[in-house]
Amino acid sequence: MKKAIDKVISTIVIASDVFAITSLVICTLTAFVNTVMRYIFKMPINFSEELCVLTLIFLVFSSLLRLERDNEHLNMTVLYNVFPEKVQDVVNVVRSIVTIVLSVCLSYAGFVVVNMNFINNTRSQVLDWPYGVVYLIIPVTFALIALIRLANVRIRNCGDNTEAVDGGSERC
Repeated sequence: MKKAIDKVISTIVIASDVFAITSLVICTLTAFVNTVMRYIFKMPINFSEELCVLTLIFLVFSSLLRLERDNEHLNMTVLYNVFPEKVQDVVNVVRSIVTIVLSVCLSYAGFVVVNMNFINNTRSQVLDWPYGVVYLIIPVTFALIALIRLANVRIRNCGDNTEAVDGGSERC
């Protein structure tokens, strides 16, 4: 079970990495082409700034999943490494609880924002993209962060103890 959970989490994180890299490439190329068009040909691309802002938003939120999976999200490594191991365990428990609670709250709030944007049919000014779709990255990201944190807690608590209980079902 531990390997299956880890494989699912790894697949989600790789997909978010690909999305983040794609967002970065689109943003960089758009900004470069717009700069050339603006200063050399005197014909700027009218949608480039909006596309850059949106792809940077996608980049930031999709990168959060890797940070959470690698236990680097909301973590002050220098201070954490100074603590003894027992204090680190307590800090990890508190961090996991705070991360899960905040992620669930932010995911719910994000779905409210997405819903309101769909109800009001708000769209971006130049690209005419529905903001409900644009803002969907917020609740999805925080829901996945909560799931990744729960999976990390389960994996950490199970360790390598996946012994069979009740006729073959795994304890962890």
